[in-house]
Amino acid sequence: MKRNAKTIEETSKYKIVVENRFDNIPLTFKIWKNTNLKELKIDDGFARAIGFNSLEDMKNKVGESVIKSIGYFPEWTILEETDPLNNIVLN
Repeated sequence: MKRNAKTIEETSKYKIVVENRFDNIPLTFKIWKNTNLKELKIDDGFARAIGFNSLEDMKNKVGESVIKSIGYFPEWTILEETDPLNNIVLN
């Protein structure tokens, strides 16, 4: 099945795309142009994809432990090379 990614922002350094995955849940990716680095935005789509009702629900349930662990609640997370979500490419 072919997925359609929609570009919502582009600069000389990166491209941000939204792609529907997991029962049509929109996920936002930042793809850096001069590296292999890809990031996934921690937003409502991300929260729903991992089983929460919303970003607010996720923050209420795990936000405090995340902040205790890393010192803040991140806006983006880096996708590792082996991550199944890391198969999005620049067009």
